[in-house]
Amino acid sequence: MDNDSFGLAKSIRYQDDVERVDWIGDESLLDNIKLTLSLSSLKVTKDLTPEIYNALCRVCDRLKLDLNLVEVFVSSSPDIQAGCISVNTRGCIVTLNSSLLNLVSIDELEFVIAHELGHFLLQHGSKVLDTSPESSIAQRAMEISVDRVGVCGCKDLDTAIRAIMKLLSGLDENFLRFDVQGFLSQLDHESINQGHHQNQSTHPSLLIRAKSLVRFVNSRPYQELKNNTGGTELTEVDALIRKDLDHFNDKQIRDQEKISKEQVGFWTLVFSLTKEGGLSKDSQDMIAQKFGEDKKNKLLKMLKSLSKSMAKKMVAEKLKDAISHFREIAPEKAKKELNLIINEIEKGTSDKDLLSQIQRMI
Repeated sequence: MDNDSFGLAKSIRYQDDVERVDWIGDESLLDNIKLTLSLSSLKVTKDLTPEIYNALCRVCDRLKLDLNLVEVFVSSSPDIQAGCISVNTRGCIVTLNSSLLNLVSIDELEFVIAHELGHFLLQHGSKVLDTSPESSIAQRAMEISVDRVGVCGCKDLDTAIRAIMKLLSGLDENFLRFDVQGFLSQLDHESINQGHHQNQSTHPSLLIRAKSLVRFVNSRPYQELKNNTGGTELTEVDALIRKDLDHFNDKQIRDQEKISKEQVGFWTLVFSLTKEGGLSKDSQDMIAQKFGEDKKNKLLKMLKSLSKSMAKKMVAEKLKDAISHFREIAPEKAKKELNLIINEIEKGTSDKDLLSQIQRMI
């Protein structure tokens, strides 16, 4: 049964939530966390917390997940938060704060629980994440994926949106009128532009998450699951969601990654072509053809007043800085693509020792 649940989650995974396993943790780590929570929190059981337990059972049934793989703990806290802890596919812990439980209904809690279980089913705990801009994009993509698992777990879009509205505002039904269209229309105002001040957030805004869910429930996988009918292909849905995320969050980072990668290629080529300290006419033409006349002219102006030895030193420093910057903003891409960039330049210049030279230098 648990294989079905992992397969279900994988089938609805958002395209930019790239599947990867960086590490598999020791189960003793999960056991230690359970012990700590047992001493400081309340474990959800059929006898002590029947409503929460029954909600968990319904969610696991809908997600085809073995209930024995999940333990839930409730902690007293004013923070409206939930979490999921797992180190492999053999079990997980869901944590719920009391303030969240006091805010949402049982139906809405099903969405929250299923959302957190999505992190387990997609093995997000096996990814090593950092504070880089690239990781911010990755973590936002993960949240889009697990929201999909959340709505599959509660099987109702309105319930999911209500839960998101409550999480966004901290208000319960005594103060909210659940006008979903009015809520989503906040995204349509031209005055909203989050691209400059939210691109480092690890979560997409709850408004974007809600809009992404509306798009997802019209997709073929969800419609087949709920209504046994067809719908929009998931690739089309993902393309629209990526457009939203790019507009409000991700485009600036993607542009930075692209520029940083190009800088590595540019200075690698210049490094290869200036080993003797100067640039031949053929070398200048190669730079212009690959990176444009403007960059070539700026480079020539930069080199003009330098001696051969100073030019070589300056180019080497520029290359090291470019590689460092690429690694800083996009460590995963740098890990995968850095050698490929250098190898491409190596082939184009017939500089057969270029990769090893640069590896020694950095």
